[in-house]
Amino acid sequence: MNKARFTFLALVGILVFSFFLPVGAQAEPPKVGDQAPGFTVSSTEGREIDYYRDYYGKHHLVLSFIANAFGPNCTDDVKGHGRVHYLYERLNAKVLTINRDDVETNRQFKKAHWLQFPFGSSVTARIGQVYGVYPHEVHITRPRFLRKTFVIDKAGIIRYAHGGQFGDVVGATPDYEAILNLLIELEKEFAQDAKGGRS
Repeated sequence: MNKARFTFLALVGILVFSFFLPVGAQAEPPKVGDQAPGFTVSSTEGREIDYYRDYYGKHHLVLSFIANAFGPNCTDDVKGHGRVHYLYERLNAKVLTINRDDVETNRQFKKAHWLQFPFGSSVTARIGQVYGVYPHEVHITRPRFLRKTFVIDKAGIIRYAHGGQFGDVVGATPDYEAILNLLIELEKEFAQDAKGGRS
């Protein structure tokens, strides 16, 4: 067998083997109590947002994944965060919404609804894979993220995770009251830790 034929057969073998691998396979998504994966993402702020630089050790983070800008359910999600955004701010929490749309589309979406928090654009879907909101099985050309909201405390621990089920439109809606109550408890917890010298 000559070298060219061997190389050709090896490539065919790799392609056949890859065909049987699950599409979009990913590690187990992070859950409540886990350390939140770090990330960087292009944003409507005109710069990349870096989790460790912008949030870790400084603010709690309400991290909202949505399917796409201007979708009705996704719009409801972000407008809900917008309505209580001033309360999030008073509780030392920032909001970041991430989807697969480009930065300009997200900029127009943010402007259309007078939203005061940044949007991240993960066009390659890498962040969605890390956070378990990108589907394991891909049936369309450019799958969207599942709607899911995380609350990450300023020490980098996931304290709330809700949503992210296919076909569950109502169940994916964030529980804003639960998020606010959690943020109140987090502020008490971190204040107590600071008094105890554990910061």
